[in-house]
Amino acid sequence: MKRVVIKIGSGVVYGRSGKFARARFGRVVEQIRWLQKHKTEVLCVVSGAVALGARGREVDSDRARRHAAAIGQARLIAGICASFHQHGLTVAQLLVTVESNGSIFGAGRIHDTIEKCVSECHVPVINGNDPTSLLVNNDTLVVRIAELVSADQILILTTAKGSPYSVGGRETKSKALEMSQALGIPLLIKDSNVRNVVVNSVL
Repeated sequence: MKRVVIKIGSGVVYGRSGKFARARFGRVVEQIRWLQKHKTEVLCVVSGAVALGARGREVDSDRARRHAAAIGQARLIAGICASFHQHGLTVAQLLVTVESNGSIFGAGRIHDTIEKCVSECHVPVINGNDPTSLLVNNDTLVVRIAELVSADQILILTTAKGSPYSVGGRETKSKALEMSQALGIPLLIKDSNVRNVVVNSVL
């Protein structure tokens, strides 16, 4: 059984008028379902809470960003749950706190929860708890999660345009590559708009 952690960037979930991009996200979920049916365990780290919470408004401070994240997390998980449900899958949401030294708070408990979710064929959906903790960069969080669960591969899905509220970029993705190489975990960065990109990148 292969295990892959997929980071889905904010540009994938952020649609027109700041709403959840259901069709685009659904194409990713359809491929995740295919992978599950072919002996691949999938965990997801999904960005986009700030973008969905702000919906075009300016986010000019940490306080405003945390506020947008608090609103957006509800919108994000609602869209995620609906998309996975359409494909007969159940998600399990985990909000994690990353310490100032980069470690994950309560890593042991998070690991146990993820393993239970995977054993029940639920898809763990992980994100930083941005409203109440340090703003987390998901490009590096996905590598820390992959290390925690002994994943075989990391896949980062992005879009050429991204979202106007993304805290990631070339620098953070380069950092993620360095981290994954040090751990010996293969990492690919792919355009989510390419047809069957998830399936073709994992298998």
